[in-house]
Amino acid sequence: MKKITFKGSNTSLTKYGIRFEPNKPIMIADEIADKLAQEQEFTVEETHDEPAPRADDNGKDDGPSLQELKEQAKAEGIKGFSSMNKQELTVALAALPQKDDPYANAPTS
Repeated sequence: MKKITFKGSNTSLTKYGIRFEPNKPIMIADEIADKLAQEQEFTVEETHDEPAPRADDNGKDDGPSLQELKEQAKAEGIKGFSSMNKQELTVALAALPQKDDPYANAPTS
């Protein structure tokens, strides 16, 4: 687990089924943290002593529900999706090759 902090200017951002709020560190799996480390809006820290809140422990809506993740996994053809929990599904879906997002580089107002 690594501590991730979203440094963007949006009010919040959802990636890989995890909701990130600006300047609020959360703990996430290493696989996803390594992907986010390549993006300039995120900082990644190795954890040693102090635990940060986990992505699924902040008491708020953390993106797609378990049922929505299972439907997405089924559509993507992920085997064994029906017995996976939310975090496992998030990691499995994040490991899929990224599809081109036509709005990825669109200007924002």
